[in-house]
Amino acid sequence: MSVRQIVGLVAIGLSLVLLTVLHVVGADIDPVSGTLSDYALRSYGWIFDVGTTVLAVGSVTLLGPALLRRVTVPVEAICFGCWCLGLVVLTVFPRDPVGVPVSLVGEIHRFAAVATLVGLPLGALLTAARRPRHMLRVPARAVTVGALVCLAALVPFVISYLTGSPLKPYVGLIERLVSVGEIGLLLLVGLRLHRFAPARSPEQGRPG
Repeated sequence: MSVRQIVGLVAIGLSLVLLTVLHVVGADIDPVSGTLSDYALRSYGWIFDVGTTVLAVGSVTLLGPALLRRVTVPVEAICFGCWCLGLVVLTVFPRDPVGVPVSLVGEIHRFAAVATLVGLPLGALLTAARRPRHMLRVPARAVTVGALVCLAALVPFVISYLTGSPLKPYVGLIERLVSVGEIGLLLLVGLRLHRFAPARSPEQGRPG
């Protein structure tokens, strides 16, 4: 395991600890019906901001080769960039409180949430689809399945936000399940990303 991967794992582990503490401190928010962004509106919202920012740092560290286009092509790099940047935007532009008309800040928060949750699994799916033929299929298959599951899980999450949706009372629980799944996918991609590196041809390997 490389130093980059260790640093990324430590950062993601710290972010999970902070988000867990947030659930303990924010016991006034129902984890079934209340969203993660609701914590940011409380006096202890700084824990949410720090935890999310640290998660973004860990994501950049793990996905560094993809973001620098050494492993993936620009399309995948953009998708992973949406995940990393979207996490930061979510902390800078908080959601609107319940019952308050949607503001520009709230709209930015919504778009950032969509870009974040869609960007990671889509980038992972495209990365796995471009694997070299000779590469072991197990990592690519695991990433593909994980990405498809995360994308499928976004359907009930989006539906839960619709007016009159029967899933609305469970929006918080659905969001937490989606978030856990995406962090798991992040770890899988980040730790396996080196396996998706394009093979060098014999000509490329020869000194000039």
